[in-house]
Amino acid sequence: LMKISKKIVSLLTMTFLTVTLYGNTSNASTKDTLTGSGRWETAIKISQAGWSKSDTAVLVNDNSIADALSATPFAKAKDAPILLTQSNKLDSRTKAELKRLGVKNVYLIGGSIALSSEIEKQLNAENINFERISGNSRYDTSLKLAEKLNKEKSISKIVVVNGEKGLADAVSVGAIAAQENMPIILSDSENGTEVADNFIDSKDIEKSYVIGGTYSISNSVERNLPNATRIAGSSRSETNAKIIEEFYKDTDIKNIYVTKDGTRNKNDLIDSLAVGVLAAKNSSPIVLAGNKLDTTQKDVLNTKVIDNGGLGNEDAVKSIIDMQEKTKYTIETIDELNVAIKKADANDVIIFEPEKDTSISDSFKIETNKAITVEFDGVFKKSITIDMPNGDVKNFGEISDDIRIDNIKKGTLINEGSIQGIDIYSKNGCKIENTSDGDIWIITIDADAKDVYIENDGDITKISNNAPGVIIKNSGKIDLVNGNEQPAISGKKPTTNDTEYNDERARGLSVSTKPCSIPEKDRVRVTISSEPKSSRYKIYYRVVEDKPSAMYVGEKISVRSWDLASKSDGSFVEKAKNGS
Repeated sequence: LMKISKKIVSLLTMTFLTVTLYGNTSNASTKDTLTGSGRWETAIKISQAGWSKSDTAVLVNDNSIADALSATPFAKAKDAPILLTQSNKLDSRTKAELKRLGVKNVYLIGGSIALSSEIEKQLNAENINFERISGNSRYDTSLKLAEKLNKEKSISKIVVVNGEKGLADAVSVGAIAAQENMPIILSDSENGTEVADNFIDSKDIEKSYVIGGTYSISNSVERNLPNATRIAGSSRSETNAKIIEEFYKDTDIKNIYVTKDGTRNKNDLIDSLAVGVLAAKNSSPIVLAGNKLDTTQKDVLNTKVIDNGGLGNEDAVKSIIDMQEKTKYTIETIDELNVAIKKADANDVIIFEPEKDTSISDSFKIETNKAITVEFDGVFKKSITIDMPNGDVKNFGEISDDIRIDNIKKGTLINEGSIQGIDIYSKNGCKIENTSDGDIWIITIDADAKDVYIENDGDITKISNNAPGVIIKNSGKIDLVNGNEQPAISGKKPTTNDTEYNDERARGLSVSTKPCSIPEKDRVRVTISSEPKSSRYKIYYRVVEDKPSAMYVGEKISVRSWDLASKSDGSFVEKAKNGS
């Protein structure tokens, strides 16, 4: 689950805007607006927000986006802010910021046309050392920056964008490229990555990311790159959304930086270049937006949780605020639940609380990609299926049937009530927290389930584990652990761990119950789908009114109180009180 701490920072040419949102019932928001006189001031405000001191700074021409495109990963490696100046002189405001930071070394990005020798003289006058990183073209400059980055820390992954058509794509991927130490290689529409091919071949590159569609970077260029994956949308906004989706899947995000997408004026993208290093320092994505968010951006941001926060960029900002403010829906029926799920946005909470003295007597399924929380508080008599790859589930009530978890990814099911059974099938990870007030009769873990983690402070009667890699942290009481796979158990040991001692000859027994295909009052169908491997073992069963306690290995029973199942039948109908 990707979590975003609710700070969304908007970058405007004239303004660096922060809006803070508090995730409580009042949904209050506050705004701090830092206003500058131009893009130089915006870069300075970014520098002030990210660095109290810095020995190093990166200086780029305020109109030369091409030269600056590949600078972000290198600046991050040097922990240096990116500052702007005119081509023919060192801007006085930028000079003041260099003094505030205590900068001793400046990297000039681009040739003498982008940053003249006059700037070098002014830096010398301030006793600031400088080094110019420049090539014969923007493509060569990107190569030089890649080489410098590799000297700071060996690279294993690269990002490739079009050097003319992919300016917005480079901005979109800049923060994560910097965060992951990936150089941004510029591709020529005619010659591809020819300038950098020798460099790429000489490094042990494990992964290449091609940003943009085939109009920007051809399939032939992609095929020549090591282990390439293309990330592309039908527009710069959709590509931006796909980048966020790809690289921030399981990240605790502290901020979102919202900036102009450069559709109206490509020079607006210079603000985004300046903020890329700060975004990388905070492990945070950049959202490119016009006046409104693209639908794909809304969709991807709606699967992320924002905990605290801030925003800004006209209607686009309002859209993110609206999505990320916490709203609580209290509902009483399954129909109301389905409506609430459709309405809910990321961060919202749905409280399923049946009307007093009533219960939910039908099975239902919760299926959504949204990063929401669903709480159960009441009596639920039938099965509940969970398919919420980005969500959390909390139970405060009584669930007298099973919860089936098809997908909860790295979300969590927290139990503070009573649950008859939890069946885990999720292949994307699953975490169960049973609190000190929680009571679970049986947890069954399917053989194909992955990354299952159980933390228990309450009571669990039985855990039947058939999947490898299961971890159990137990501070409460677990009566019995059995199954075909041994979990890793820390803390208190279960009363009985039968996993290691299952008799191989008895292994394989599988029994299930369900309503009769033609409903019959007070009767259920029992199916023996798999029998013990040894014919010496017999199957006995009994019908009980209340939930039985766990039985332990070696415990003796009187078969006179049990019925012998006929293996030849495989399936039979049995009388059961209330049909269950």
